[in-house]
Amino acid sequence: MALVELAHLCGEAIDVMGRAGSTVPDLDTPRDHLAQTYRDLWLRDSALRLSVDVEQAEQAEQLRLLVMRAVEDVSVLVDRIYNGRLFEVPPRCGGC
Repeated sequence: MALVELAHLCGEAIDVMGRAGSTVPDLDTPRDHLAQTYRDLWLRDSALRLSVDVEQAEQAEQLRLLVMRAVEDVSVLVDRIYNGRLFEVPPRCGGC
């Protein structure tokens, strides 16, 4: 939910950018909340590995990695909004 909240605020920020007298919504507080949520997820993943089988642990790890990538992508978006840089879509993989 923290990721969805921050992505929504980024959308609002992009929408208001360039309007006269517009201000970018506060993105630092929800980004900090998202970072803490991710740290909590990472700790839970570590504890989960002690109580489930290997397959379930690997599935949890894949989910954590997916969330980590989303957190990184939204963090880059926040930085670009604050710095007013052009938005570019970074390549996801080398040979795709």
